[in-house]
Amino acid sequence: MTSSVAAMAFDLHKPKDAPLDESCWSDEDYLRENNHWYMLGKTMGEKAAWDYSQKNGLDLVVICPSLVLGSLLQASPNASSLVVLKLLNGSSDSYENSSVGVVDVKDVANAHLLAYETKSASGRYLCRNKTVTRAEMIEIIRRLYPDYTLPTRMIEPQISLSMAKEFSQKIVNELGLKYTPVETTIKETVESLKEKGLF
Repeated sequence: MTSSVAAMAFDLHKPKDAPLDESCWSDEDYLRENNHWYMLGKTMGEKAAWDYSQKNGLDLVVICPSLVLGSLLQASPNASSLVVLKLLNGSSDSYENSSVGVVDVKDVANAHLLAYETKSASGRYLCRNKTVTRAEMIEIIRRLYPDYTLPTRMIEPQISLSMAKEFSQKIVNELGLKYTPVETTIKETVESLKEKGLF
């Protein structure tokens, strides 16, 4: 099953210096109180799948990707690619310098294959490559495409939860997933958005 890091990242009971790992669950009350409906839906959906699998004797393995970037199959942008598109299309001269874990869409697909083909695979797997700030993302794009006009004014992020400094490597250690370099992923995202005429 495909879940999301959104079902893990808002764990208010986790010590601040503890790594984000497969034992973490986002706090449903916090998500409701702050109108984070996507994150709440992902959390409730995954919990329902675990409940159903346990009641019916199903061998469930769950992949929890972070922000998925890379080449698009569809003609229109999805919520993830909008993170990059908004930096490219001139819709704003400012950006919120939040941090986000990035993973390549091809790595997520490969993670599902590995989970399916590895008999010992079990439980949840966090699937995230590296954490990058919007400023770092802009710097990568600026280095690759120096002629592009990108936002220059930084504003502080709205969500103030501290991001974990360390992250589970269970998916690497147990399934052998190898991640695509973040710069390659961002370049392929930009090229795909450009090819589809989205900016």
